[in-house]
Amino acid sequence: MNEDTEKNLLRKYYNVPLRATPSDPLIIQDEGADFIGINLHDVRIPESAWLTVSALHGGESHEHTHRQINRAGTTSEGWTRFALLSVSGGAAVLEVIDPWHEFDETVHWVLVGSHDRAAADGDTDGEPQPSDIIGPDERRRAKCFKGDGSEKYAHSRAVVRIVNRAGYEATVGTAWRVSDRNFLLTNNHMIMKRAVKDGPRVVTPRPDEIELWFGWEHLACEGSATAAVPVKVNAGALLKGSPLLNGQVSGTLDYHLITASEAGFEQIGSFGHLELDTAPPRPGREIYIPQVGTSPTLIAADRSASVTAIITGVRDSVPPSRSDTQYDCDTQGGSSGSPVISVADNRVIALHSAAGTGYNTGAKISDIWPEIHAYFDVEPEPEPPSPCAGRPRWNKEDADKDRYGTGSIVIDKDRAAPAKDSLYRARWLTRYPPSSDPSNAWEKLDDCSPAVPRAHVPVGTELATALDRVRELENECDALRQIIKHLARRQHEHGQA
Repeated sequence: MNEDTEKNLLRKYYNVPLRATPSDPLIIQDEGADFIGINLHDVRIPESAWLTVSALHGGESHEHTHRQINRAGTTSEGWTRFALLSVSGGAAVLEVIDPWHEFDETVHWVLVGSHDRAAADGDTDGEPQPSDIIGPDERRRAKCFKGDGSEKYAHSRAVVRIVNRAGYEATVGTAWRVSDRNFLLTNNHMIMKRAVKDGPRVVTPRPDEIELWFGWEHLACEGSATAAVPVKVNAGALLKGSPLLNGQVSGTLDYHLITASEAGFEQIGSFGHLELDTAPPRPGREIYIPQVGTSPTLIAADRSASVTAIITGVRDSVPPSRSDTQYDCDTQGGSSGSPVISVADNRVIALHSAAGTGYNTGAKISDIWPEIHAYFDVEPEPEPPSPCAGRPRWNKEDADKDRYGTGSIVIDKDRAAPAKDSLYRARWLTRYPPSSDPSNAWEKLDDCSPAVPRAHVPVGTELATALDRVRELENECDALRQIIKHLARRQHEHGQA
């Protein structure tokens, strides 16, 4: 195999699996690679251990726990296959972290069978179709649109690179967040992969085999600016994809609705989301297309010479899976799955998927929406009833008025209770039914207190503070009793005189 051929491979296999141990990290170098994604051939680590894959010189690092790896399951041969999150650049370091020294090489191992590297879009095999770029390439870096008065840059933040490492090779394309919930849309041909090149069998990827890169963009509009280190998360669930058309992965609708992993969703809120326009698109509507794929985020907005790109045609058919919309906006390999966004309201009107002769084409959101709307129309779960329903809120004066009437004098000391708890028990009994657990009763009392912002104080601290205050009141009462006795004595003496 010559050097040039080797550099162009999308996945490199090892004749003998490489081994990593806690005492011997594994360094994988692949000069010129866009990224390195390590594929574990088999992995068995203690529950207390985890794996870390990071860039050789720092700047990017990802951890994978025993629990995450076990979720991938085992093959029919009993191997645990797992795809570690990729590291951008041409070198990656795999470390086994074993803080409790439980790694036993007779029963534990980490074996690397291959690694993925720079890849091209799945529908072009790395060669862009001539009609993807219509005339001069009018795509520009996303940063060029920041601060230009439009909202294109802000909306491009919701558009991400998707890397699918299942099947016979790694492929890259574009996906984007739909609504503020955990949904993303991309092409079906970016998700469903062939097991072998040109083979008939289609494989469904595991969640660890799909990566979503958020924030992958150039740091400057012009020049040789480097790209920002993206936030990389795995996919969660594959919810629904368009059915195969004549046995082929791609169809004209060519959509797949997915989620990010639960842990990943917590990291991506700051990147925003896109909204859908479910009305049929109209020819002449001005559009722009943020796209990621084979390069950091680019935005295509012009047809040529600052003439805004538009919808050039709409094709309707029955069934709708054979209808589409056409436009003169530039795309290229890696743009599959990009959103076609209306300039007027920044809503998505089509899902880009392919190229024709002199135009690019995508499925209309108005055709896709009837197939996925059920995921968005779920009624929110009703809120549980308040524990304070039907109870007076924690206000001593109001509670006493409710029970004894306005103007009543309440003496609520429980003589049967232990001395240190008596006053607390008695005051609690004026508001709620008795309980065998005073601390629990105090928690309920606190839950029903007026909604005034305040720091939460542990139950024990609140109880001690309340008892101290009650003791102060007792002392004040004792003083008042002494005064009353003194006044009564003076009155008695005066009467005798």
